[in-house]
Amino acid sequence: MTFTAAQVGEFLGASSSVVLRCVDACRAQLSPLAGADGARFTAEDVDVIARHLAQEQSGFLVMLVCAWCGRELGLRKGYARAGVSHGVCPDCARQLMRDYEQARALAG
Repeated sequence: MTFTAAQVGEFLGASSSVVLRCVDACRAQLSPLAGADGARFTAEDVDVIARHLAQEQSGFLVMLVCAWCGRELGLRKGYARAGVSHGVCPDCARQLMRDYEQARALAG
C-alpha cells in the first residue's frame, strides 16, 4: 500500500507542503517509490517522515499500542523519543471493566 503526500499529511496532522519539506530533508532514507517528486510513500516512508517531523516540533510523535492486544491506536504527540507507548483500546477497556465488575461481584 502506498500513500500520497496529502494522505501522509492528513495522517500526521500536517499540510502536504510540510510533508514534502520533510521529504526533501530525509530523501536518502526513503524508498525509491518516493521518487523525485515524492509521488507515493510506503508505510516505512511515513514512519521516516513522522520521525523527521517529530524532531522539528516541540514534542515527538509516539505510536500508541494497546498493551493488551497489540492493536495500533495511532500517532499522538508525546514528550519522549521512545517512539512507542502503550494505552488500552476501547475493546480491551470494555473487557477489562467487565472482568473487574465480575471479580468485584464474586468478592462480595
